[in-house]
Amino acid sequence: MRNTLQRKWAIVAIGGASLVSAVALAAPWDVDMVDSDAVRGYECWQYETDSEGNRKCVRSMGDLPEGVQAQSNILTPNHVTMPDYPKGDARWDSVSSPLTADDNVMTTGERMYDVYCSPCHGKVDAKGEIPELGTVAQPGRIAGVVGLTGAAGVLQNRSDGRVYSTIRLGNAIMPAYNWAMTETEMWSIVHYVRTLDNGAYAPPQPETAADETANENGGAQ
Repeated sequence: MRNTLQRKWAIVAIGGASLVSAVALAAPWDVDMVDSDAVRGYECWQYETDSEGNRKCVRSMGDLPEGVQAQSNILTPNHVTMPDYPKGDARWDSVSSPLTADDNVMTTGERMYDVYCSPCHGKVDAKGEIPELGTVAQPGRIAGVVGLTGAAGVLQNRSDGRVYSTIRLGNAIMPAYNWAMTETEMWSIVHYVRTLDNGAYAPPQPETAADETANENGGAQ
């Protein structure tokens, strides 16, 4: 009888100790966060009281230096000057870049491509070629990512305006990136990818009189 009671009390003691340990490990905020010195952005963290008993904030997040402007956060749509045509609209083909393809634009385009485009479309090598799709598009992961460059690349068949609109508004499985990049950054990517292997746009040639006659005759020459 005594041994049975001892075993029961031992089980209760072990269970209680385990419960206390679990709480201590699983809920550290019970002992840590209450005493934290962390300060929230824009929160006043030091006050003074004047001679009349009025409480005044004397220390908080500092103002931005003179001449510095805060950049829009990811929940704030970027201002754009381009037309607002729907995704896939044929009118995007007539839209051209407002930028000049100088060194700054190319540097920005390369950096933006590496951050936002290469995970799916692949990294550019020293020859300006993209040997393979990015890690996100490898077998067993996301399917349907198109190749941009090379003999079968899609860039050569897409106008500047269409490439820009795809970056901005997305297309098929590709998400829109207008929340992440400014208009200048998106157009910089367009200029950059045009320098890659078979990345230049080759617009379709207008039909000649002979082509029109052949089409009317069902393709017979």
